[in-house]
Amino acid sequence: MRTGFAIIFFIFSVFTMGCDDDSSSSSNNTSNNTTNNTTNNTTNNTTNNTTNNTTNNTTNNTTNNTTNNTTNNTTPDCGNGTVDTSEVCDGTNFGDVTCESAGYSGGTLSCSSDCLTINYSLCTVEGDGSVGSGCGDSSQCNDIGDTEATCMTDLSGFITLPGGYCTTECDPEASTDICADEGGVCVNAMMANYCLKPCENASECRTEYDCSTIPMSSDTATYCLPPFSM
Repeated sequence: MRTGFAIIFFIFSVFTMGCDDDSSSSSNNTSNNTTNNTTNNTTNNTTNNTTNNTTNNTTNNTTNNTTNNTTNNTTPDCGNGTVDTSEVCDGTNFGDVTCESAGYSGGTLSCSSDCLTINYSLCTVEGDGSVGSGCGDSSQCNDIGDTEATCMTDLSGFITLPGGYCTTECDPEASTDICADEGGVCVNAMMANYCLKPCENASECRTEYDCSTIPMSSDTATYCLPPFSM
């Protein structure tokens, strides 16, 4: 009888140990898989994050460099003393422009704060405000007869008048030539009637002006006008 119980107990023990081994193996496999998955996920995430960060940094650096280069290459630096692209002056730098080259007798130029405009208000003018005198604005011209004179910068849009030109519109058919009060003559000049300063030679005219006939006109008289070429 004891021998029978011993055999049964032995068989039960063997069966129980076998079950424990299977359970242990399953537990170990689960633990290993969890560890491997965690490690792989961590590695993959680290790799992906590194790759993404590298890509983003490269993209951002490229974008920033492109933006900076574009800005630096196209934005004028007003105030650096150099006449950059789209500027006409910068500080005391006016390129080749002077009061004299603009038809004035002298004086000083000034540059606007945005470097886009040359101010000629401090340039001096030749003449005494009479017909043909230089001017920066109409206030520097004498009234002609009962008419307020005009500081013209071009003649009917065809001839540029350097340094301005004191004149006014007039009527050549009038019984009295109002231009004569200020040393001028009423003339049909380039499809309009204006007071012009008559002359016999260039010494009677301002700097940048010649004593010449009116272009494309049958009038053979000579007047103080800037050089004109077709």
